Amino acid sequence: MVEVNCWVDSNGYYVCELKGKVCPNTYQRSITDFFIDVPSGYDINQAAMWVYITTYLAQGSCSQNFNLTVTMRVNQYECIFGAPCCWNFKAPFEVGNTIQSKFEVPPDTMDRCFIYGSNFIRFMAGPLGGLCFPWGVVCADIDAYVYFPPLPSVPPSPSPKPTPPINYLPYVVLLALILGGGSAVIAYLAKPRAPLVQVVSGKT
Repeated sequence: MVEVNCWVDSNGYYVCELKGKVCPNTYQRSITDFFIDVPSGYDINQAAMWVYITTYLAQGSCSQNFNLTVTMRVNQYECIFGAPCCWNFKAPFEVGNTIQSKFEVPPDTMDRCFIYGSNFIRFMAGPLGGLCFPWGVVCADIDAYVYFPPLPSVPPSPSPKPTPPINYLPYVVLLALILGGGSAVIAYLAKPRAPLVQVVSGKT
């Protein structure tokens, strides 16, 4: 049975809890997929996870203790060597005991793994082989929490200050003075004048 529950916590984080299990046997692997929807308004590149894995013998027999490798993939169907968004959790298994282990996936390792809208998270454990011979089933109960922090609010851009109106009066007065002075000079130069006569006095 697979359960997915999502909510917004008191810190504004979008949180999804994933509950399910993988139960590989001696000859077969086990896969469980979880599907979550991530709304806009949250930082998908700073997501983080806490994963709790509880191992125990479900059927058959196992004669030795070992680490059960549980692979987690985010939006990846298979994890080839070096593929991003894949993690291997080594969950201890002990004969006759139930062991819970806690694993952390820090936010700086999940960059570009999630997208807005539909996402899937796959957990897989491979066949046990000779660890549980001739036949056995080991289950790993999964209780995982995915955290998406809220995007920082962007303050509104300050509106530009209104430009004060330009007072053209001083420029008009100055232009009038300039033009007025020029007109006076032109009028002075254009005014008709009597010819200059040089009077020479003396006796002949």
